[in-house]
Amino acid sequence: MTVRYARGEPWSEDEWTVAWDACPKDSQRYGPSDRNVREVALLLNRTPSAVSHSFGNLWSAWTHGRVGLGNYSHECEVVVNRYRNRMGRLHTDALRLRRDLTQSSLAPRIEIHEEGSGRGLLDPSDAWGISSETGVSRTAFVIYSRRGSIIDGLVTNLPYLFWVFGPALGERFVRYVETHLGVRQDSSKPTPEIQRSQSWVAAANGRWDLVESQIITHYLPSADPDRLSAQNRTRLAGFLSELLGVRVITVATAVSPRAQPHRVSRTRLRQIRSQTCADVSALSAAAQTELDELLEVVRTGPFVRSHRQLRTRVRRLERQRRLDEFN
Repeated sequence: MTVRYARGEPWSEDEWTVAWDACPKDSQRYGPSDRNVREVALLLNRTPSAVSHSFGNLWSAWTHGRVGLGNYSHECEVVVNRYRNRMGRLHTDALRLRRDLTQSSLAPRIEIHEEGSGRGLLDPSDAWGISSETGVSRTAFVIYSRRGSIIDGLVTNLPYLFWVFGPALGERFVRYVETHLGVRQDSSKPTPEIQRSQSWVAAANGRWDLVESQIITHYLPSADPDRLSAQNRTRLAGFLSELLGVRVITVATAVSPRAQPHRVSRTRLRQIRSQTCADVSALSAAAQTELDELLEVVRTGPFVRSHRQLRTRVRRLERQRRLDEFN
């Protein structure tokens, strides 16, 4: 088996179904910073810009080109026509797909499916209280809520948890949210269905190291995270968590020179270390090759700008935290 990495892979019908269910139907509120856009991006491992663009394509297919963005794909049109005047079926099918996607989410995520209408167990207005109680900035998580058959959810913004708050505070944050949900639950109402990602469960059980290992082995299938020190594992996982939108594609090949481990030059290894801020020399040659190829894919203008913006915001948050501790 060999691994390749790609951006901009075509969307599947399942992805279009999840996106169409999440897309606002009452107005065109779907910029990259919209919380519905961000949660779908994290769920599908797409960039917020790609999801925002897909919402525009869906609107165009829905209105036969009168509104939204043109040039929608055949798969997009098929999904919209399949559920035209059948929004209940769309919601049911999307929930089924979301259950599987939530389970495998790299970012710790919890999602609540409730019956009826009104305010659910989680609401975007809860963000300030959760932030003040846990010490985790609101930039480090997204709370989303959609009415009808209620979907409430929270998904963490992993790079901020890694670079600013650290594993201990990440675990404390997850446990606090669990307690918050237990207090808010109304015994007079039907028990909601709660979906937790494997990474969420690991963090709640005090095993943030499993969250880090899941991220590393997702992007570097040949890597053995246990060979890294705790500090280097955290740093490497933090860097890899920034790679939203990079798809890992495993390809079966009869003979592939890429499948054969080979030595990484000292110069190249130093370059990799500077990119990841981690010492990866303990990893196998095959894993270092995968990291090498991954960096070639992400070393693009948009990623470099995104990386720079993230680090700038991280430094600001760190300064603010030091000021708060001083005061």
